[in-house]
Amino acid sequence: MDGSDLYRISGIFIGVLTFIGCWLYAVAEWGFFLGFGLGWIPSLFIGIIAGFVGPALVLMAIVVVAFMYAANN
Repeated sequence: MDGSDLYRISGIFIGVLTFIGCWLYAVAEWGFFLGFGLGWIPSLFIGIIAGFVGPALVLMAIVVVAFMYAANN
């Protein structure tokens, strides 16, 4: 497994989690009828965007935490 496979797998994982979270938020905010019936459409777009961008953000967060840890020691 090379780096692109790992990025793709983590992107799918982050995208699916974001989609589910956004869909649940839509149901909580707009009610069952609109949230469940139509909330999946914007949740799908947000999940796709998060799937592309999410792994890079996680990697940047790890680098920032590592630099902060190194600066304090």
